[in-house]
Amino acid sequence: TSTVMLAADTSKVIQAARTNYQFYLQRFTYVPTTVAAQTIAVASTTTTTARYALIPASQGTPYVADFGPEGLAVTAGESLTATPAAAGPAGQFRTEGYYKLSSVIAHTAANQ
Repeated sequence: TSTVMLAADTSKVIQAARTNYQFYLQRFTYVPTTVAAQTIAVASTTTTTARYALIPASQGTPYVADFGPEGLAVTAGESLTATPAAAGPAGQFRTEGYYKLSSVIAHTAANQ
């Protein structure tokens, strides 16, 4: 998935959650277009303790985080977000990974 973060953004979903699935982050790349003196936290949407990376302040070159072929599990049911310490930095995120079934899906007519 490719997502653009604007300088005015205070948070940006870079990988959306899917009901009954958990996302496994294998790799992400951040290419800055506007350098600013704020860090950018890459974390689960609401679980502040589930931080997967912290992009340094004033990052002027591409930032790559590689979690290997199995990937790193994002908190189940949550999106992966990029949140700068304050508005300012801008750039493009590219996430690579896969979704894995995380809960039982009922066998009903609505699911067929």
